[in-house]
Amino acid sequence: MAMRPGLIEPQTTVRIPGRFRDNDGTLVDPTEVVFRTYSPTGTETTFTFGTDDEIEKIDTGIYACDFAVGDDAGRWSWRWEVTDGFTLAAARGTFVVQSSPWHDPSSSADAYR
Repeated sequence: MAMRPGLIEPQTTVRIPGRFRDNDGTLVDPTEVVFRTYSPTGTETTFTFGTDDEIEKIDTGIYACDFAVGDDAGRWSWRWEVTDGFTLAAARGTFVVQSSPWHDPSSSADAYR
């Protein structure tokens, strides 16, 4: 799953879509939908559909996870994990959060002021 090009800065929300299909290619709703992120500092965060508001069901088999990247600039990893009975499927990817001269995580004030 490719993300659209563009600059991702600290303190922004990132949306990662997920589409889940059966062996025939038909979009289906898995039994369990989990989304994991790994920050550049090694922090893992897990979101579960039906428990966490960050995962939205858009339509049958189509989900999206919206999550805030905080202050951690660098390469982030993400992973969708779904189960349907005994089947586990996963999709994964990465994106980069650019450090910004306009964002100073040690201050609540804008770095340009």
